[in-house]
Amino acid sequence: MIPGVVRQHEATGKKLCYIGVTKENIEQLNKKFQATWLHTVLPPNTLPHQSEPLGIGVNRAYAAVHESFDEEKAYKTVMAVAKIAPEMKELHALWRVWSPELMTCGLSEENAHPGAVRAYKELGWWTKSDNPLCTPMTYPATN
Repeated sequence: MIPGVVRQHEATGKKLCYIGVTKENIEQLNKKFQATWLHTVLPPNTLPHQSEPLGIGVNRAYAAVHESFDEEKAYKTVMAVAKIAPEMKELHALWRVWSPELMTCGLSEENAHPGAVRAYKELGWWTKSDNPLCTPMTYPATN
């Protein structure tokens, strides 16, 4: 599945032009907005008529729940994503950048739900959260 707006432009028959971003662009945006986007590269042919690698910014989609959220539900949510992720990578272009490393990037015992941590440990992914390139996951500051 390709994002709807891309499909709409593709249907016009006109040439598509993708404008990528650099790692430096993402770092500037993160600094300006106190965000934690990651830079990654979509391989060629991930999107329609995309013949070259394309630099993009990825929102880690950090999904958090209140500490009172049921531990078993948090655990099952992570396990469900882990189960469907390999198939989603084949079905949806934007899932192709997904990895266990990206899913745990920036997580810690302090900012992740205990049920999620339990699932990550059971999957053997928790040590992947120790990546020194991943800043701790936070939400942007509000004014």
